[in-house]
Amino acid sequence: MMDENQNEEEVLLVADKDDGGKLKAVDKSAAREGIFRMLLPSMENMDDFVRVSSQSTILEDFFRNLHRQYDRPTDFRFYHIPAALFGTLDVFTDMLRNPEDNKDFIAQYEVNPDDYAKQLPEQQTANGETVSEQTATTEQTGAEQQSAQPVGIENRIDWEQLARLGVTRESLEQSGDLSAVLSGGKSGLVTITTEVEGIPITTQGRIHFAEGKDGKLDLKIDCYRREPALDLPFYGVLLDKEAKDNILATGNAGQPVALPLDGGEPKPCLISLDKVTNNLVAVPVDDILIPMDFKGITFTPEQHRQLSEGRKVLVEGMASQWGSPFDAYMQYNVAKEKFDYNFDGLDRNRYKKQEKEQKAATAQSQTDAQSQAPSQPAANKFFIPKKLLGKELTPEQQEKFGKLETIYVTGMKDRDGQPFNAYVRMNLDRGKPDFFRYNPDKAQSRAREITPTAEHKTQVAVNNGATAEATRHVQRPLKPAQAQPAQVEAAKKAENKKGKGRKI
Repeated sequence: MMDENQNEEEVLLVADKDDGGKLKAVDKSAAREGIFRMLLPSMENMDDFVRVSSQSTILEDFFRNLHRQYDRPTDFRFYHIPAALFGTLDVFTDMLRNPEDNKDFIAQYEVNPDDYAKQLPEQQTANGETVSEQTATTEQTGAEQQSAQPVGIENRIDWEQLARLGVTRESLEQSGDLSAVLSGGKSGLVTITTEVEGIPITTQGRIHFAEGKDGKLDLKIDCYRREPALDLPFYGVLLDKEAKDNILATGNAGQPVALPLDGGEPKPCLISLDKVTNNLVAVPVDDILIPMDFKGITFTPEQHRQLSEGRKVLVEGMASQWGSPFDAYMQYNVAKEKFDYNFDGLDRNRYKKQEKEQKAATAQSQTDAQSQAPSQPAANKFFIPKKLLGKELTPEQQEKFGKLETIYVTGMKDRDGQPFNAYVRMNLDRGKPDFFRYNPDKAQSRAREITPTAEHKTQVAVNNGATAEATRHVQRPLKPAQAQPAQVEAAKKAENKKGKGRKI
């Protein structure tokens, strides 16, 4: 199942020995610096994964930096899995638990970092010898480079510091926040306890870690607020009314705001609201990379510019993870580090309606094409009888019958052997002919309005289900102009003759 579509785009996965060999996806934002952040392999994170193909050069950059920054790169095992098969990742994970039994299968998808290390460009040294870029870099930095190499994020966390704040690895694991923290993201709301001059203080907030100076990992805490403090200065800047209204409405300022984030010159920044803590988050516009291609579409230059400025943009014809097209208003949220989607005022069923209309139009065109085709082949689709209810059809009647035209046949006999005449036309839906008293091509409306003549009224009423005392036990239909059963009429005639004989 997993060996299909080998030429399509693939996702780069990694298994870390320090994390029990669990499969994670490499974050594309860190791919060119080596492994700094890994994400859980879930569909909701798909847009953040490193995508590779047979023509991709990102793997060369990735493994080149991996060898430079990690003294034990073999602790990581890498695999490339087709993006279309990402939903069956649990099957592959089960196979990794028994590598010896499935080694031939696993080998199809395993990536060997050494294959890319051998491809590193060589550099010329002063004495004419050649060394790889990796070797040259190592010799230049020496022991300083070795001491600055990072290790896994879990081993770099000061768990004792967290414990003093009332947060442990076990509590993070129980709350489901451990994976997010270890992948470089933020936790959900956790309870934090500390003391200030002997006074215990308890609050809630989100924790995360960031690279600090000298290769240290700094703990960051975003404390919870009951409501956003939009009227207070943010990095010394008061937000204007439009930005505050946008934040309350959408969670995003909707336009760049100049902020002195590092205490220097103000830079254009995007501002979003972290709705978990009600704190504002700001990121310089220059640090945000908006892709040109996204969910099966290519942004226009104007759309790309507006999205980079944090504005809300209508994007049409995107493909969902199930492949169905959809439209949405998109806006980049720096607090979530991904796009927000809004569907207000949009027809969510637009593409379904278009598909339905297209199918109807196709079916209609096929019907029209069949109706315009020569009528002669239609005769081959059903049997054209030479006789119809005992009446032999003329060649002309057979030809018209085969063309689905109405014919008039006299002298046919019903199940009781009574002769009758009728208009006949083949019904393809029923697979047998229909019989009409009146010509259905000319007098359908008139036929519904015609009433029987006086001499036929009793016959029509009785034969259509109406009964009278004289006809209650009649089993056969009355003949034309017949008002009573034959035995009743005979008895009346005999009575009349007796009456005439007694007259003087």
